[in-house]
Amino acid sequence: MKREEIIRRTRGIALTSITPFKADGSIDDKGIHQLVEFLVERGISGDNGFLVPLSTTGNFLSLSFEERKQVIDVYLKAVSDRIPVVVGCNHIRLSDSIDLARYSQDRGAVGIMVSPPFYWKATEAQIIHHYHQICSAVDIGVVIYNNHWASQVDLSVQTLERILENENIIGLKESTHSVTKLIEVARKFENRINILNGLGEAYEPTYMQLGCSGFTSTLGNVIPELSVRLHSFLKDQNTEKAKELANHLTPLALFMDSLTGGQYIAALKHMLNRFGVCERTVRPPVIPLKGSEIEQLEQLSKNLKAAVESSNKRI
Repeated sequence: MKREEIIRRTRGIALTSITPFKADGSIDDKGIHQLVEFLVERGISGDNGFLVPLSTTGNFLSLSFEERKQVIDVYLKAVSDRIPVVVGCNHIRLSDSIDLARYSQDRGAVGIMVSPPFYWKATEAQIIHHYHQICSAVDIGVVIYNNHWASQVDLSVQTLERILENENIIGLKESTHSVTKLIEVARKFENRINILNGLGEAYEPTYMQLGCSGFTSTLGNVIPELSVRLHSFLKDQNTEKAKELANHLTPLALFMDSLTGGQYIAALKHMLNRFGVCERTVRPPVIPLKGSEIEQLEQLSKNLKAAVESSNKRI
């Protein structure tokens, strides 16, 4: 697939999908299939986005190398070419990241998403080397993930320019909270790659106007129809409706953000279990939600449903 086609297919909603587990903690292949069908039935398609398994939301850190390959296989089989797949390929060891990247390419992914090296705070030279080695190992698209929480480095515009010397870089998931930096990044790179707002639906009406071509979504696991609606409003340049919907989504988004240490994954699985999609099972370091957190989550979900229903009646 040509670079231009991959870029076209990786705009819109970058849905960072969970990894379902069975009650005994093993990978739930059936749960992955059920999640994919749940997403498709509620509007996620190749026309509005793509899936990103093995992201932070996919709990990649708690999976063995073989389990990661299993997740890649099952997701690509479940999707069956209906939605593009960009696989998160991150590991402490560069050689393992490369192996995952090649495996993803061989199994039919259109791209991979790669963070800078983590644990140590990497130097610019190390970061550039990291991306060059991975990009040289595959022919599919590579999305840079500016994950400064894990890497301890907020990729500068100058560093990004050097990374983009690799011709198969097709996107950037930009998670900066600096609007000034985002504007600079968009002005410099928006005509060369896709710039994805890494902060989700609540920020998207503003970030799209600043040059983003889409947004990453964790909420899309549980309310995909609203993520699709937000994207549709923005695509149609209906900013007022988009802002109203984003405002409705903000309380739930902020609650998810408040669940640090990956606990938002437990919240997503709690909601998906209510829909009959998968078990609530999580793996350490993530632990089950506390009773008070469940009560707050369910109240916010009810509030969101009521607000959206009220909004629909006015349209």
